[in-house]
Parts: sequence; structure tokens; C-alpha cells
Amino acid sequence: MAIQRWDPFAGLSTLERDLDRMWSRVLVPTPRESRAEMTVFAPTTDVLTRGDDMVVRVELPGVAEKDIDVSITDDILTITGKREHETETKEKGGYLVRESFHGSFERSMSLPAGVDPATIVATHHDGVLEIVVPKAAAMHERRTRHIELTPDERKELKGT
Repeated sequence: MAIQRWDPFAGLSTLERDLDRMWSRVLVPTPRESRAEMTVFAPTTDVLTRGDDMVVRVELPGVAEKDIDVSITDDILTITGKREHETETKEKGGYLVRESFHGSFERSMSLPAGVDPATIVATHHDGVLEIVVPKAAAMHERRTRHIELTPDERKELKGT
């Protein structure tokens, strides 16, 4: 019987190959679906301040105004909508790669307590949804109050 030198890293290449094979099966789309259909669409959202107002900007290129819904429930701002699938004709040719998303989406975020939903204004222009929440930035500021420590008036009981 021959003595073989032990290599602690010998099994790693096999493990790496097995993991690569497993992930390729999970992540590769079937012929009926594209990679864009496998992912979840979450539109890019910026939240900024303009004076005392909070402004929420959501990038929604290709989403029609009629397909966007903005609502508030219990200080939660929710934006839902859908991007319709573009119809294509044979004359235009086929896609080689398609990464654009179509389908439904939803984004939710907390608003400061006390926001009056009747004052919120939403506009949609050039693929950007802008929601202005008046005076919400001022409400959102952290208010910290430091509490002074006072000496403990209790006396320690000493064992007798």
C-alpha cells in the first residue's frame, strides 16, 4: 500500500464545481421566461427634503399615469402600478437580450406620524412620479432630550 500525501484543499475544487452547477440551474431562465421576468421590479426611489416638505421621487419610465396608484394607510405611503408589456411585430425584429421589466410593482414607506393625507400632492411627468408631503421633513427630525442623572436616594442595606 502506497502512502499518499494528504491535501486539505483537494475537495474544494469539487465542491466549487458542484455549487456552480447548482446555482446555474437556479438562475438560468427557461426558454419561456427571460431573466427580467424572474426578478422583482422595485422602482428607484429618492426621498429628499425641500424646506420643511418631504419629497418622494420615483422613477417610472414607461409607466402610464393611469397605471399608477398612490395611497396612504396608517402613515404608510404605498405606490403601486404596472408597466404593460410592449407589443412587438415581426417587422421590427426579435430581441437578442431583453432586460426591461413589465408587470406589477409596489413600494411602501413609513411617513412621520401626524401627516395630513389631504395635503399630499402627487404629479407624474417624464417618467418621474413626485410626491410632496408638506411639513413632513420637520416632523421627521429627531428630537433628543438628555436626562440628567440624579444621585440614588436609596441607601444600601448592610448585612449585620
